Amino acid sequence: MPAAAAALALGSIKTADALAILQLARPLDEDEVAEHEIAKARRWIESGRPVVGYRTSDHATGDDGRIEQLVLANAFYAEGEERGLGVEAVTWNSGRDRALVGVVIREDSGSLREYYVIVERVQGRASSFGIIRVWLNMIS
Repeated sequence: MPAAAAALALGSIKTADALAILQLARPLDEDEVAEHEIAKARRWIESGRPVVGYRTSDHATGDDGRIEQLVLANAFYAEGEERGLGVEAVTWNSGRDRALVGVVIREDSGSLREYYVIVERVQGRASSFGIIRVWLNMIS
C-alpha cells in the first residue's frame, strides 16, 4: 500500500520529476494494486489529458460543483472504470478554503474502492481550487 499511496501523490503532482520516479517503479509485479496505481499515474502524466466519462451529480453547483468537476477530471486512478466513478460527499472546513472530497469507484462486480481527495482554494483566485492530497481509503 505505501507504493500505491506514493503513486497517488505523484500522479496528483503531475510533474516531470514525478514521472521520472514513477518510471523507476515500473518493474513492480503487475498483479499488485500498487503497480496498477503506478501505471495509471505514469500514463496520466504522460498523456496530459483530463479524465472523461465519469458521472456527475445533478445537484452540484457553486464551489461544490467546481470541486466535483476538478476531482473527477483528475481521477487518473479510475482509468478504465470511469462509468463507476463518482463523488459521494464534499465536506468543507470552517473557513471554506479546504474541502475533503469522498470519491468512489463502483465496479460491475459489486466491489468498491473509496478515495479521499483534499482540495484547497488557490490563493488570490476565490473560485479556483487545486488538489493537494489523494489517498486510497478502502477496497471492498
